[in-house]
Amino acid sequence: MTTDPRDDDLRHDDRDLGDKVRDAADKVAGKAKKKWGDLTDDERLEAEGARQEQQAELNETLGRGTDGPVQR
Repeated sequence: MTTDPRDDDLRHDDRDLGDKVRDAADKVAGKAKKKWGDLTDDERLEAEGARQEQQAELNETLGRGTDGPVQR
């Protein structure tokens, strides 16, 4: 019997749906802040949005372990 190589996915995601939705919402909010900061020439807001978006991407990539979420 052959196994599908996709079954051996190295990225085991044990996060619950709430964590995934929260990360997706943070990512969208970060993109919106970044874009609004760019449109209004608000460098602080643009940087805050970029940081929020990157943090959400990091949480998506690394997941949330037993120690809790990655700090925001």
